[in-house]
Amino acid sequence: MGEPTGDGAASTLSPRDETRLPGRGVRREVPALGHVSVVLVAPRNEGNVGAVARLVANFGLGSIVIVAPECDIHSDLALARAMDGRARLQQARVVDDLPQAIADASLVVATTATVSERDRRHRRRAVNLPRACGRIASTQGPVALLFGRENWGLSNEEVAHADIVVTIPTDPAAASLNLSHAVAVLAYELFVTAGEQSVDPFTPVLASAHERDILLQRVEEYLQAVGYPHHKIPGTLVLLRRVLGHAEISRWELYTLCGVFRQGSRTTARLRAGSVARGLQRAAAPPPDRERPDDAQAGSPDRGSAVPPQTP
Repeated sequence: MGEPTGDGAASTLSPRDETRLPGRGVRREVPALGHVSVVLVAPRNEGNVGAVARLVANFGLGSIVIVAPECDIHSDLALARAMDGRARLQQARVVDDLPQAIADASLVVATTATVSERDRRHRRRAVNLPRACGRIASTQGPVALLFGRENWGLSNEEVAHADIVVTIPTDPAAASLNLSHAVAVLAYELFVTAGEQSVDPFTPVLASAHERDILLQRVEEYLQAVGYPHHKIPGTLVLLRRVLGHAEISRWELYTLCGVFRQGSRTTARLRAGSVARGLQRAAAPPPDRERPDDAQAGSPDRGSAVPPQTP
């Protein structure tokens, strides 16, 4: 049974869905953030891993995925730091590489202390924290939050997998945060933001990271077919991934775009093949017959004739 409410009705909240505010006799619903996973890339300190597990439990996040850990994530120190998050740590999924960790994600968010303020340097161009948290909270599919190594964070190649990039504002003189501290700041902001948002009644099925990769493959095939400069293709694909991340593209929309680019590639290839075939035909055709000067002048009494004109 739920708690009685002021109008005599019973609350439908379960103990796991509500929390008591300190010093107050009221309860409020806990934001639904079970769709958000924390992905740690090659963590080196088991204490940090344990602290992250505790934070995942503190703020009601979904799960932990660890990519190629460089420490014992189930050590005594990690379990001691995890506290109420021990179950999350024991259930953490360990994978060999980043694509495995984010294959099913509808939104991939990379965190970095190294950002670019220039539009042309879009690989690490970050959105502000409130905007990113709003985007994460409103996403109806799985979300993966990427956190890099303690010593140097995420590589450019790893950041390129992200749909959006976020940074936590700090003093530029000491911009880098401890791994667990960065998780704490982002998780808290996300928890607050999610509690303030209403649920969108329209909930389309969003495209997963794997499906977005398929679209980017179709775009790459199209760019190659139309002769787009080869050295510009990687950067263009990263830019398009960022656009897709902001667009919250549905699975149906993605399939439609895949069809458009595939048809464009096929049509371009067919036109190019036809053009080449016509060029080969012209090259193989014999030269057209031309009148020889001697034939054209035969029987014509002119200066080139050997028979002088007769006079009456």
